[in-house]
Amino acid sequence: MSIADQALSTISLPKLSIEKTNNNFFENKFLDEDQISEQIRLQKYLRSQIKQLIKEEQYIINSDVNVKLYKNELYKLQQQYAISRFLTNKETYLWHINNVQEIFQNSKQATQSNGISTSFYTYRGGYKISLKLYVNGHITAPDTYLSLHLTILRGPCDSYLNWPFDNPILICLYDTSAKQEHIFHTIKPEKYSECFQQPKMNENPSVQILEFCPLSMIFSKDYDYIHQNKLIIKILIDSWIPI
Repeated sequence: MSIADQALSTISLPKLSIEKTNNNFFENKFLDEDQISEQIRLQKYLRSQIKQLIKEEQYIINSDVNVKLYKNELYKLQQQYAISRFLTNKETYLWHINNVQEIFQNSKQATQSNGISTSFYTYRGGYKISLKLYVNGHITAPDTYLSLHLTILRGPCDSYLNWPFDNPILICLYDTSAKQEHIFHTIKPEKYSECFQQPKMNENPSVQILEFCPLSMIFSKDYDYIHQNKLIIKILIDSWIPI
């Protein structure tokens, strides 16, 4: 119910009673006219208040819509900036996965889901990170999606680094077709606090992107994620990625 409807629902006009006896007809008539005049004044006042409420309600609705549009537009601009920075930034890690077709075939025949993994340092003497790709999906999404796990590993320079790790991580699966429909995922460290603390064991719990990319898109002729029997995944760790 709108604000205006709520205001209308509170209006209750008293029932006017007109006596028909000749003795007090004129007296009651004058009383009724006074009551009617009062009610008309009340109606005018309430009508003006309702109009004002409708204006205020519309302003609130418009403001809310404008805020949502602004946030949506800002997010798009930030994403475009991040993607542009991502695609041109040389301080990234490229993971080339060769013999992809054979890997897919072998994974289908395997009795358990074994991922393909790699590890790298964010910079010399930096954080050590592991990536593990399940080409036929993890147990929770078998034969449906590519699944990707990211893990902070124990490194030789951990005692000199700042913890917890707090830089956003942008991961991209390259589409080499003309469409350039790259698949992007941003990992926000604050959402996975236990995954980005200084490792006490050899590795921390993993951040799991179970639905990294639909397999239907991987093998679709409309895209070219598998180019020359190879997948390319690019990772950017930056201090400014809009999230």
